[in-house]
Amino acid sequence: MDTTDPTPLDADLEAQDAPGRDDTPGDPSAREAQRQRSRRREAEQARDAAAAERDATSARLALMQTREAERVAAEVLADGSDLFTLGSVALDQLLDDEGNISAQAVRAAAEGIVTARGQRFAKPVHVGALFDGGADRGARLTRPTGWGNVFSPAYRDHIARGQR
Repeated sequence: MDTTDPTPLDADLEAQDAPGRDDTPGDPSAREAQRQRSRRREAEQARDAAAAERDATSARLALMQTREAERVAAEVLADGSDLFTLGSVALDQLLDDEGNISAQAVRAAAEGIVTARGQRFAKPVHVGALFDGGADRGARLTRPTGWGNVFSPAYRDHIARGQR
């Protein structure tokens, strides 16, 4: 929303402020008009600054809400950003009545993407606790390590017996 469109009133004020204007410096009505124009300019600048700050804050909030929706979608999707790139979902559709991200709405949209696009977009299921690739076959370190143990008599006896 651009609020700096010049109006006919702005053009008139600029014409009045032109350097060739021959107001007498002692004329009280001319000084009052100048003061009013200055106040109006200051008010417009303050309004424009407030609008710019409001727009920046709105953009920051939208970014934070987008990241939160992507984080929740990553529970279902392999890549949480697929929620917005693959799904025809707008951020407004994922908000609750208070303006917060609705986790249920995000999960429903993410599950809809998996249903429509296929399992290749779903988060992979890891069974790391069930399968370790044979790495843990009981080969555990049976002695404490450190330089103090290397020079201890117990360690020398341990080595002498051929147990490492």
